[in-house]
Amino acid sequence: MDDFERLKRKVAALQERKAQAEGALGELLRQLKKEFGCKTLAQARRLLVKLQDGERRAAVRYTKAKTEFERKWKKVLDAV
Repeated sequence: MDDFERLKRKVAALQERKAQAEGALGELLRQLKKEFGCKTLAQARRLLVKLQDGERRAAVRYTKAKTEFERKWKKVLDAV
């Protein structure tokens, strides 16, 4: 097999991989739009940051509420 044929096959394989990657990206973008209403990756990133911030705040509120509950009911909990 000569160099030209080898390069030709390599180019064809790379073009196929590119097409598959573009198809996968398109499907992921459709899924983002359907599930989260995001039309772009930038919108999805902003939503992710917002959701992570909400999760962090909820975790802090939970920890505070749990600590307060345990402090308030320590005697009862220790008796059990």
